[in-house]
Amino acid sequence: PEYKYIYRAQIRTHQLQGDYDAAVATTNEAIDRFPNSTWQVPEQKTDQAAPEQIAVDPNPDVQPADRNNMDVPYLDVEAGGGFDYLDNNFEDWNNQYLLFRTEIRRGFGFYGRMRGTRRFGIYDTEFQLGTFIPILPFLTYVGEGTYSPSGEVIPEYSFFNGLQLALPYGFVLSGGHRHSEYKLGIVETGVYGLEKYYKQFRVGYTMFQSYLHGADTRYAHLISGNYYYGINNSTVGVGFSFGDEQQNVFIPGRPRGIVDVSSVGVNINGIHWFHPEWAVTYLFSVSDYDNNTNNTDLYTKTGFQLGLRHRF
Repeated sequence: PEYKYIYRAQIRTHQLQGDYDAAVATTNEAIDRFPNSTWQVPEQKTDQAAPEQIAVDPNPDVQPADRNNMDVPYLDVEAGGGFDYLDNNFEDWNNQYLLFRTEIRRGFGFYGRMRGTRRFGIYDTEFQLGTFIPILPFLTYVGEGTYSPSGEVIPEYSFFNGLQLALPYGFVLSGGHRHSEYKLGIVETGVYGLEKYYKQFRVGYTMFQSYLHGADTRYAHLISGNYYYGINNSTVGVGFSFGDEQQNVFIPGRPRGIVDVSSVGVNINGIHWFHPEWAVTYLFSVSDYDNNTNNTDLYTKTGFQLGLRHRF
């Protein structure tokens, strides 16, 4: 078969018939043909289970993941928070969040988040809801919206629409557009990415094209990589970002406004499943921002975020 979904149907049929030898043989054949998808060798009906044999699929937090051979719904719930230290007389940031992600059937699901942030001494709340929907076996739609009843620093609301296209040889092409409305302006952002998956590794490049209404277009870039391992596609990743953007900044002693800034940053991030139902998430980052308007140093931000995730 040319489609991995046919292999999954064959594996499931063998399991229902009780022919576990055939299920294992078909799974091993599928691993050879589709090494960039997740395949788990079915457990034998013996005293000891057969060892797991997993090939890694894309980042489970970027697009729908193939975690097993059967379309069993799951629900992930995570709670966490973070802290960022800012120099140059800027007040430190902090955030707290509660999020969920569910896959109702393979490739189709929803995600959402409630978040509170304190930036530049101002507290905002935000609600997010999104969905991912398979249009074709190789094409996925991603839609998302956010709303902030306060909207002092973060957008009052935003909308995102995008597509992810799975290409041969483990490549994934993505593109989308985000419309963000702040109290002081409107920002349009195009997001364009290319990723490559090989066995337990991923590398990616993303370009952000942002446009503040009434101003010039700015470009920012992200180069990232991931290594996948263990239970539920645990992952550790690194990222390097650089470029220009428009940021809602409260500069001490100056009127508030959306400022044209340039930045460079690095981060380490990941999800570690220490149990099939429990995981910790983490992010450590350092970023430096400069004010492009007067070519001065704005601030350096050093921070972390930690979360605890449970799968139902």
